[in-house]
Amino acid sequence: MKVRRRFLRLHSRWIALAAIAVVCIPANATITRVREQRELDFGLIAAGQSVGAVTLSPQGAISCGPHTCLGGHQAARIRVRGDPRGVYDVSYSSGDTLNRVGGGGSVPIGNFTDDTNGGTLVLNPGGQARLHVGGDLTVGPTTIGGDYTGNFTILFNLQ
Repeated sequence: MKVRRRFLRLHSRWIALAAIAVVCIPANATITRVREQRELDFGLIAAGQSVGAVTLSPQGAISCGPHTCLGGHQAARIRVRGDPRGVYDVSYSSGDTLNRVGGGGSVPIGNFTDDTNGGTLVLNPGGQARLHVGGDLTVGPTTIGGDYTGNFTILFNLQ
């Protein structure tokens, strides 16, 4: 008897949107550039026999639940530039999915986490900061093997 394992290559790309609050301190503080330095990538996953989350921390640690993670994972690294010492609340979109390249399936992605102090990003005196992002991916036994890709949104709101 042959045993076949389905392998998934799951990753996502992000889109960054800057949202500046109406009341600004300082009044002219803005984010001038957001650049992806490294993609959020859940790596190679062999789906288990039950539905469960694959959790990737902002530090790059992965927890696979009922699945088998086979490497290649990494947290996203994002470089933010703006006004020196600008302070921003960081939040994320919800209800996002990764879609199988070529069609035929999708998987939910969410519960994004980062390495900020309580969701607050503070730019340094040079007006820069790095943000590391992880999240959860829900995979089940009926998830079709293949490459999955998609987008999620990061919002930066001036405090």
